[in-house]
Amino acid sequence: HTEEIVYSDMQLAEATLADGGVVIADDVFNEFWPGVAVGTLKYLDDGAGLAPFAIGFNKVFFTQPEYCDYYQAELESARMQHTTSVFAGHPVLLLGPVTAVDVLRRSETLRTVYHRTYRELVRGLQEVSGQGR
Repeated sequence: HTEEIVYSDMQLAEATLADGGVVIADDVFNEFWPGVAVGTLKYLDDGAGLAPFAIGFNKVFFTQPEYCDYYQAELESARMQHTTSVFAGHPVLLLGPVTAVDVLRRSETLRTVYHRTYRELVRGLQEVSGQGR
């Protein structure tokens, strides 16, 4: 979590990442680890071969620049809570927290299972209480 190690790790990740791969950097905005932010910004300022495309969940997501639009579109199509911003000159999606309710709202299958389970629970309670007769 020092500037030097983060900078070195990002260079290594860039050199070894498969085409279209994703690097997930942790703690870039964590106030207890300022070296992570400094090392990340130094990497980006020094002609980085990777670009950030999303930020969320205490992570910054990087890939080769030609894949950024693809991953952003995938995240948007997954209907994740998000907004757009810019980080170190790169357009990024800011990802919001996903709750169980968010997942239920977005998945027809999960909504169906939830409602079926709820109905079965109510029927069971009615039978136990004598109201289901």
